[in-house]
Amino acid sequence: MIVHDCIQGDPSWFEARLAIPTASCMHRILTPTLKPAAGMRTYAYELIAEALIGEQADSGGGEFMARGTEMEPEAVAWYELHRDVDTQTVGFCTTDDGEVGCSPDRLVGDDGLLEIKCPSAKVFVATMMGENEHAHRCQVQGQMWVTGREWCDLVIYNPILPPMVTRHTVDPEWVAAFESALATFQGILISGAVKLRDLGIEPEFRPDWWPEDEPNYGALDAPGPVVPEPVEDKSQGIADMVRKQREARKGER
Repeated sequence: MIVHDCIQGDPSWFEARLAIPTASCMHRILTPTLKPAAGMRTYAYELIAEALIGEQADSGGGEFMARGTEMEPEAVAWYELHRDVDTQTVGFCTTDDGEVGCSPDRLVGDDGLLEIKCPSAKVFVATMMGENEHAHRCQVQGQMWVTGREWCDLVIYNPILPPMVTRHTVDPEWVAAFESALATFQGILISGAVKLRDLGIEPEFRPDWWPEDEPNYGALDAPGPVVPEPVEDKSQGIADMVRKQREARKGER
């Protein structure tokens, strides 16, 4: 894990997470029921667009993200008192290769994470009734996958209702399904970048997953607008290569 020194929500934080998949959006790669997400390709195109323009396509979190930011210190204070622990703020974390990231609300000791959700009263009640059992599964599992931490306490907090704490540990079944889906997702990213590169289109910001090979400017020899010819989708072959590389790295550890 690499920890990037920044404050969540500041410009440096947005810069650190630019054009890479993050835990808060892992449900767009893998569903909570461990199926490849239908919107995977759309998410990949969003990240490619961020690389091209050099800024986040959409940095707005909406009313409930603002609510969570406002209530977070109160929820953290309650958790620390309730669990008799100290927590540590953290900016942005990435895997060692810098290709996937997350922003845990807090680090807990050497092995734990804290993630806080501050829903409305009606959503809180639905959660108490068990209707949102897997709502945050991908995010908390994704944070553990990125950071290498062993557990994550998920706090559902509302100031007028009794807080809920659920401890999640690493789920090997989720990890296997996610790594397979991630390889497919990275195949879409890389193949899209290769197509753009071969048209002579270079990104404003180059994330770690962007291919380094020299572009093929032959497509730009003729005057007038570039009209790309249909290109075979090679994302599956790239995904298979990503899977093999990940298995090789595991074998080296």
